Amino acid sequence: MTRTPRSIVSPIQAIVLATSLLAGVLLGTVGPGMIPSASAASSFGVSESLTTGQSLTSPSNSFFAVMQGDGNFVIYQRTFIGNVAVWSTGTSGTASNTLRLQGDGNLVLYGAGRAYWASFAFASSQLSVSLQDDGNLVVVSAGRPIWSWKTGAIAPPPPPPCPTSSSSSSVGCEQVLNEGQQLAAGQYNAVLQGDGNFVLYNGATTANNAVWSTGTNNTRGVLQLVLQRDGNLVLYTPGRASAPWSTGTFGKGATSPHLELQGDGNMVLYKSAGATPGGAIWATGAPAQTTVGVYAYPSAQQAINDGWPQIAVTGALGSQGPPWVQSPNGEDKATGLAIQNSGRSIPWNSYWTVSGPPGAACNGRAVLGTNAALTSGSSLSVGQLTAILQGDGNFVLYNGSAIPSNKLWSTNTGGRGGTRLEMQSDGNLVLYTSSRAAVWSSGHFGANSILALQCDGNLVTYASGGTPTWSTGTSVPKTGTPENYQNIGFVAGQTVARAIDGYGLRIKPNFVTLDPEGYPDSHSGLDAAGPAQWAAMMQGWSDGIKSIDGGLTPAFYATQSEYLAYNLRSINLPFFLAVAFGGDNTTLIPPRRLSGVDGGNIQGVVAFYYGPSNGLQCATVKSATATIASWGYRYNTLQFNPGLACHA
Repeated sequence: MTRTPRSIVSPIQAIVLATSLLAGVLLGTVGPGMIPSASAASSFGVSESLTTGQSLTSPSNSFFAVMQGDGNFVIYQRTFIGNVAVWSTGTSGTASNTLRLQGDGNLVLYGAGRAYWASFAFASSQLSVSLQDDGNLVVVSAGRPIWSWKTGAIAPPPPPPCPTSSSSSSVGCEQVLNEGQQLAAGQYNAVLQGDGNFVLYNGATTANNAVWSTGTNNTRGVLQLVLQRDGNLVLYTPGRASAPWSTGTFGKGATSPHLELQGDGNMVLYKSAGATPGGAIWATGAPAQTTVGVYAYPSAQQAINDGWPQIAVTGALGSQGPPWVQSPNGEDKATGLAIQNSGRSIPWNSYWTVSGPPGAACNGRAVLGTNAALTSGSSLSVGQLTAILQGDGNFVLYNGSAIPSNKLWSTNTGGRGGTRLEMQSDGNLVLYTSSRAAVWSSGHFGANSILALQCDGNLVTYASGGTPTWSTGTSVPKTGTPENYQNIGFVAGQTVARAIDGYGLRIKPNFVTLDPEGYPDSHSGLDAAGPAQWAAMMQGWSDGIKSIDGGLTPAFYATQSEYLAYNLRSINLPFFLAVAFGGDNTTLIPPRRLSGVDGGNIQGVVAFYYGPSNGLQCATVKSATATIASWGYRYNTLQFNPGLACHA
């Protein structure tokens, strides 16, 4: 009888075998088909995953990791006695079935709509997870381990100390510029002023020499300008409670940022300091020489041929309803095309007239005096309100155009033959037929009365002394709120940005400027509004443009008196100032700037000619140009009477 020999297991083999069997109980068992081949991948990337039955294998094939069907993710070592589990997520018996490397660097085990395990290590660039030859599972970001099963989350190394700057023309990493301190380079000075504004001057620190600023004048408290390690240059209020201005350059790859005021007047923020600074991430731009161009010239091509160094033009007038600006008139696109075809760097200012809320421009009242009358078809009007004696004999008050939906009140006398509405001396307002039969009256009396149509929508009779004796009792809502102005500015800004982008040109305007004169003139109502309405409309304008095309630069335009009356220096947008020049047949009157018109947001002047339409206009060019240039602004234009061309 032949006996089958027994297997002989050494004591060491027995210990390893027992450990392997125990691991199979604690960590789960590698099921059929779950043992990977040597050709399996050793890593996977961001947003990729392992699902049930899928695995990783270390480059030398010594270890493999598998997403098991029991919900456990396990790393095994291949040994001479079999596969030995060395680590797991400890999730056997759960619904886990997918191991995913997320875009935030977190390695997460999911199943049935929930997470059962995660590494809780985070990063965001060049992510991967790999199984190494030592059996360690490691998550790497940009070449640096951020987690492994042997170590857990790995903190990033501390940043190197910031290099300091002792130069009078620069600010180093984590250095501070305090109120009253400045940078200097040649003729240029950048000063953190006591009014909270950080201003770059070309020459003496006077308003005329300001070439750039943060626009934060009138900011309360002692401010500090801080160059943060993250590359953001920030202007802080006391205690860093708020930041009224910053370059917004955090996250741009700065390692040891460095702000330098260069000899050409350009203030540049670099990623790093040293003899060979890193790439620039922000700059004010080198101040250009002051030049004076033309606005509303007969054509852009003629302006270029006549030697004008910059051109401004109106893209469209306003409209009395959404989108509050008309379709482009073609002149703005033609200007851009002529500049593009010239191959020259010619500044282009694109002006757009924008209207305001209906009724916002309403001022005063319309009056029908004592013993005066309205006949068929005649009316009283103020703002958007009209009180008209219609041809059908009905006297109707409208808010807007004369359509039924805009009717506020009427005498309800249509078809009764009324042809004459009289404000009688006894104070009674009476509607008569052609045969003097009364078909309607107010029935109220008062000596020497008048009929007044008011901006509030009420039609009122007043006796002498101003005592009201009768009214329609009607009203219209106030439309000139800051909210309405902001919404209108936003809609108009989006409309204009889409129009400019639709030109299909390689170049864009230097500025996209809101002209608040509206259509007709003053319809925007800003000339009778307040600082809150101005600020709201310009904020809406800027937000609307930027929401469509962040490459466009919003700006606005106003008169000198408006600039002073509505504190327009506080609006942090490029501003263009309206001034006049001209004269009579013998005397030239140069452009004049009012005292106090010196804010840091002023980028240039639009000087319009007034006076007789004769050769005197072209004779004023030299003196007007010299005066405007002496003010030191970069973007300036002269506007002559329509159709006139004067050589530069």
